[in-house]
Amino acid sequence: MSKILITGGAGFIGSHLTLRLAEKGHDICVLDNLDPYYSIAVKSKNLELIQKHENCEFVNSDILDYDGLKTIIGDGVEYIYHEAAQPGVRVSIEDPFKPLNVNITGTLNILKAAVECDVKRVINASSSSVYGKVEYLPFDE
Repeated sequence: MSKILITGGAGFIGSHLTLRLAEKGHDICVLDNLDPYYSIAVKSKNLELIQKHENCEFVNSDILDYDGLKTIIGDGVEYIYHEAAQPGVRVSIEDPFKPLNVNITGTLNILKAAVECDVKRVINASSSSVYGKVEYLPFDE
């Protein structure tokens, strides 16, 4: 089985992805900075479920910490599911540098460390926010 890093793994999508891959027998490293944009209580419950799997570990860290990220990835990570991001249009208006740093610099850190550590594949998630105001439901890409 593979060793997989899931950034933003305490969130909704990341935690569900973690549980599915853990059930398939993969070794999972969940990295999340527990940003309070979404409920910390909900993230904590997600982590409780994740940590019931002996093949999962949680690292409270940030994708902006390049050295820490490279250390984690360099420990045999083969695949990265990049779910960490600063969501929300409101945040980008209130503090445009926060989503810029997290979403651009953080992703660049992931990609650079992945190349340097010979990761086989990086799978990057996007956000429905990129589609703008929804005209109809369900919306498509």
